[in-house]
Amino acid sequence: MTSQEMIRIPQTQNQPFYAQIVTKISTFALKKVHEQFLKVSKTTPKDLLQSCSRTFKSSMECQLYQERPSETENPLQQRWKEYNQQFNHLSEHKKAEVLNKMSNLFQESTVVVQNLQVQQTREHPVEAKNYAQSSTKRDPSTFELVEQGKRRKCGLCHEIGHNSRTCPNAKNIK
Repeated sequence: MTSQEMIRIPQTQNQPFYAQIVTKISTFALKKVHEQFLKVSKTTPKDLLQSCSRTFKSSMECQLYQERPSETENPLQQRWKEYNQQFNHLSEHKKAEVLNKMSNLFQESTVVVQNLQVQQTREHPVEAKNYAQSSTKRDPSTFELVEQGKRRKCGLCHEIGHNSRTCPNAKNIK
């Protein structure tokens, strides 16, 4: 990797926490992520609740943290209680049918495939690259996108799409 392909990473963002995104976003975006990380790490949950602007509630109808019911039981226990109540309200012949189906499920044999042999393909794998990912090979962020400038024109006929050496009208102009 040449020095032109390497990305300059500030010391504050050279941590394992940022390892997944360092080569995928620009240093400007990395600084913004680090600022947000510092803000969140310095504040307590109580401060976050007091400074809640309810934007997500109004714009996306998301349930807010402070409005969620307190979860004393885990969801699996709650689901088990619901199923148990539904089972208790069934008639006797339906209870027998449910128990019969459950016993059939447990008696079925499951086939587990082990030691699969991966067959080599003839073509070159898509994931294999002969070069490491660098800052020049990533997708630009939205604030990095540059609008297309003017395309070069032919020096002889002043048309876009070719140069004076490959100009189709070169014989007519000279």
